[in-house]
Amino acid sequence: MVFKNVRDLILSEEICRRELGETPSFALNTNLEVESMIEAQIEAYQNQDGASLDLRRKRLVGIAARMSFWLDKESGKKCFMLAGRELTIIRSSTPMYWAWISLPQSRFSEVANLKLLWWLEINGKMNTCILSPRTNYVVYLVFQRTDRFHGFEGNPIEASIGIVSGQTTKQVIYLDPEHDTNPNSARLDGWYEVELGEFEGREGEELEMSIMEVKTGNAKYGLLIEGIEIRPKFCS
Repeated sequence: MVFKNVRDLILSEEICRRELGETPSFALNTNLEVESMIEAQIEAYQNQDGASLDLRRKRLVGIAARMSFWLDKESGKKCFMLAGRELTIIRSSTPMYWAWISLPQSRFSEVANLKLLWWLEINGKMNTCILSPRTNYVVYLVFQRTDRFHGFEGNPIEASIGIVSGQTTKQVIYLDPEHDTNPNSARLDGWYEVELGEFEGREGEELEMSIMEVKTGNAKYGLLIEGIEIRPKFCS
């Protein structure tokens, strides 16, 4: 699901506080108590004035529009997708290079459409406290090729993932179909995915993800970026 209100985000923040050893805003005892306290916090957001509260509300709503969350059917483990807007895509704010467009097959309101670039650099971050602990996760770039897809044919792209101030793993990926060796790269939602790497989810760490191709100098265009998906390695 895509977060559409502050309820799930408030709960996620409280869980993160507990896992990071910080003092939570409420005790996570029973579901009824959690529901009651979340309702109280939402009401507080709505009833109180002040710039700080307004900015916080806007931040929560903004995050909700840029992240999708669901549970794996068999394991119950948490899965997330960070939307393109939640990633740092170099030059994405320059209309001659990238355009933000709406597509009916996207779970988000906007996806990034590469119009023309000679390099590609995409970075993402997320705190692992919102993931299922002690779980092996795999990170995927979720993308699509348009009819104008060009400049990626046979070009190796460097992908890296790792924990901040920790170990980073790197590997080479390809986005062109001729080098697609994964028979399951075509997803049921109409997008494609390519694995960037895997890591073990631990509490309270910062995960960094990077995709980069800056060496060939080839003109590139016709690439759509839906986001980066993080899901358990043995996901149904």
